[in-house]
Amino acid sequence: MTTTLPTIHLNGTGAQNLEEEYRAVRQAVSAAGDALQAATCNARDFYPQEPGAWQRARAERDEAFRLLQLVSNYAEQWEAHAADARRARSSAMARDQQAQPLLVKYLFTACNILADSFWYDSDGAGVWLTVLDDVGVDAGDYIKIAHERGCEPREGTDSVICYQVSSVSETENHTLRINAVPVANSDA
Repeated sequence: MTTTLPTIHLNGTGAQNLEEEYRAVRQAVSAAGDALQAATCNARDFYPQEPGAWQRARAERDEAFRLLQLVSNYAEQWEAHAADARRARSSAMARDQQAQPLLVKYLFTACNILADSFWYDSDGAGVWLTVLDDVGVDAGDYIKIAHERGCEPREGTDSVICYQVSSVSETENHTLRINAVPVANSDA
């Protein structure tokens, strides 16, 4: 069976979503196969019928397993395609980051981050911070954050880290909440 696979691009469904969704399909099909395998299909239930009933029932059961395998193969192709696209995009992003210095739009210090409003994502993959003023950063921009006390960060130390902004939103208090993820190449 030929499977028509999607073009994964910025305006379409994300590769990670597709990969997770089709992995879930394969897991569900596997569970269905296990349930079908556990379901009784015994010759003693067919002998009162016309000759050949048991053989037809076995052939139908074999066909059901074949169809489940077909669905699993279909989902596996989608999952693998999405995983390949995700890996390719990650590699391309890493190459792009190594190829050119990042244009850092703003440097945040303890002076312009609201007290107690800087925290790490639960998975440790990014940060959230709340700032008083509109500093003109948007999703996709690069920023640096000085992870130390005081208003004068020491460039070149491990305490100044480069991030890419994931989202910017205004809070009820008219402050900006910024979500950002660290950038692998922070030689900006």
